[in-house]
Amino acid sequence: AKAAEEFLTSVLDEERCWETGRPPGEAALRQFGQLASGACDPIDDVRGSAAYRRHAVGVMARRTFTWAWQALATEQRGNGAS
Repeated sequence: AKAAEEFLTSVLDEERCWETGRPPGEAALRQFGQLASGACDPIDDVRGSAAYRRHAVGVMARRTFTWAWQALATEQRGNGAS
């Protein structure tokens, strides 16, 4: 997950997301999800395959970042920041 974290940090800086308030592009979020998926080592069992769980990690990573970014934007608007 360290690679995913470092990747997203660099994207936020390179795309000037902090300054503009715009989230990273869809391609960057897909790459972030793939890196997060690659960092996990799930098991196969009766409730789901390792491939399904790996995919789910990528989806959850992208969604979690998106929700956090939206919450930050909402908070900043509430505080009068632009």
